[in-house]
Amino acid sequence: MCGPEIQRIPLLPNAAGFFSQLDALLNLYNICPFLICCSDNSSTIDIKPFKQSVQHPTDSSTLYFPLKQDYNANENWFAIVGLDSFVNSWFSAQLFAMQEPVLSSGHFEQEVYRFTWLRTFHNPISIRAERQNERYYIIKKMANGAGGYDPGKLVVSEVKQISPAQWKQLLRKLDRSKFWRLSTNDPNINRLGTDGAEWIMEGQKSGKYHIAYRWSPGEEEYRQYRELCEYFIQLAGFSKQELPPEYIY
Repeated sequence: MCGPEIQRIPLLPNAAGFFSQLDALLNLYNICPFLICCSDNSSTIDIKPFKQSVQHPTDSSTLYFPLKQDYNANENWFAIVGLDSFVNSWFSAQLFAMQEPVLSSGHFEQEVYRFTWLRTFHNPISIRAERQNERYYIIKKMANGAGGYDPGKLVVSEVKQISPAQWKQLLRKLDRSKFWRLSTNDPNINRLGTDGAEWIMEGQKSGKYHIAYRWSPGEEEYRQYRELCEYFIQLAGFSKQELPPEYIY
């Protein structure tokens, strides 16, 4: 398998004016600035540019997740999810720093899943898997702060196309983890800790949205959930410099 060819756009702190103009131009044509090329031994990929279907919010106070009181218990059970205000603000600030869209808004017309990895002392990471008709993409982002503190600024933002076989494998891992039936937070409060990492998975499909998050999943109970998240990390293709093995927790 040949590695994906990814155009990386440097994000310079003194180039705000340039990138503001560039972002406006790209928004006008609804095009993502990253060129994608990938191949996989198991299938042939029809390479097409990635189109940003939903823009990230401009208001830093935007909540990315539903609040617990937003939903009526008599509604569809898939919608009975939500985060308390503290956790919601924390997770949302991290995603805003990584310039990610809000998945719970329902504005995505097709399937999209996102793994957000907030390690207490290391760079926050977001990996989004998105289906656009019969093409599939991985959007990988990382900020230079820490998941348990200030997220910092976006320093890695890449897009690559994956094969239909890889997308199907992702769906199989979603099924095995029973993602759509997982409780939003861990019902076992004894598993919560102060350090470690939050492993957050979101999904939006056919108008349904769900979120589940677990603190440093490693026990047998959440083995398949962890394997699902680790598959996102694998698809993103982090280098050892970006993600040393000892930073996976």
